[in-house]
Amino acid sequence: MISEITLYEKRQAYLNSFQERLNNKLLSYKEEKKSHIEKSVNEYAKSHDEIDVKLYRIRLELKYNNKIKKLEDRYEKKYANAVIKSEAKDRNILKNSKRVWEIDFLRGVAIWGMVFDHCTADFWMFFKNIFSNSDTGWLDFMIYQTDLYWKSSFRIGVRLFGVFLFVFLCGVSTVFSKNNWKRSLGLVGFGFAITILLAFVANIVGNNDLQVLLSTITTIGLCLLIYTGVSYLCKRLFGKKSWKWISLGIFITCSIFWAIMSSINYMHIEANPPHTLDTLFDRFYFIFNNNGNDIGWFYQYKNLDASNIYKVILGLQGFGSDWLGLFPYVGYIFLGGFVGETVYKDKKSIIKYFYHKEDRKLSGEAYFLSKQGQLNAKINMKLGFIAYPGRHTLLVYVLHQPIFFAIMLPILLMSGYTLSIF
Repeated sequence: MISEITLYEKRQAYLNSFQERLNNKLLSYKEEKKSHIEKSVNEYAKSHDEIDVKLYRIRLELKYNNKIKKLEDRYEKKYANAVIKSEAKDRNILKNSKRVWEIDFLRGVAIWGMVFDHCTADFWMFFKNIFSNSDTGWLDFMIYQTDLYWKSSFRIGVRLFGVFLFVFLCGVSTVFSKNNWKRSLGLVGFGFAITILLAFVANIVGNNDLQVLLSTITTIGLCLLIYTGVSYLCKRLFGKKSWKWISLGIFITCSIFWAIMSSINYMHIEANPPHTLDTLFDRFYFIFNNNGNDIGWFYQYKNLDASNIYKVILGLQGFGSDWLGLFPYVGYIFLGGFVGETVYKDKKSIIKYFYHKEDRKLSGEAYFLSKQGQLNAKINMKLGFIAYPGRHTLLVYVLHQPIFFAIMLPILLMSGYTLSIF
């Protein structure tokens, strides 16, 4: 087992070895310069008297002593930097050993999928409209290809799985969160701030399509808030051991409720040809994920009133440019909570199942500093780029579109495209 003392000893061994190499280099340099001084003085003595030779020796020694002093200062800085870097590396190992790599990895995959999805949409939703000559050259090709991608069955299926995976992992992560109340309320507050901002922008530009009621962030925050409240009550009433089975039961109940409610709603939507039971079952997986393209995307409300707002909240009908209803996602949160309470109850990576039972029993710092904890840390650090969004979800969610626009606008302008607003 790798303990904190072992990490310290390893660091000290590395630093001692590093310092020894520097000392050997310095000693070799001193010997070289000493030999050079003697050789130069001997040559100088052949044509000068004793006093001149002594003065010459003093000048050479002063010159090389200054060089040696500078070299010593440089090596001291190198050693100090090595100490700082090695300590930071050990802290990073300990920090990463406490994260569950597979959750960060899967969440990162879902977030990168979202980034790709949104960036492809920018071509035919924004760049097509803001550039006056967007129907020529490579931008026209990108608009055509991304439009095909967004309407493809492949994209729809990947999107449905990606959204499910992300919400499900939010449920799993409740086991690791120090304060789910704070986490959920923070997401809800941030989501409604976006809603208010977009309502203000939509009013200025006169485009109601920019408005949102339940954005992705808002809905996930509300689902987490519901989960946190229900789990708190159930644990107090029925005990912590019963909670995971209650959570699974709530997921099943939500799934049955949503299947019935969304199916009835689907059959009552006017369509040509009319929706039938055959089409319902053919496209049922769309309905089961916030109605996907059958209801939520092509059948958006333009305005909200008392007769339709409940459908937008429940997930039966879409509204705005970013929408996610409470169902079926609140059920996915409870499913994630069940998996978290079952598989990750001790807050360890599933790597533990590849080790002896004695090692699996380790907990707290003993686990984080164990061989499997160190392996977990190394995997986390190796994943790096892929897992980063999984650790900084909100940051990536907020910044990915502005960064993409900041990259693409100069490229398009340098390619000869002109903004239609000018």
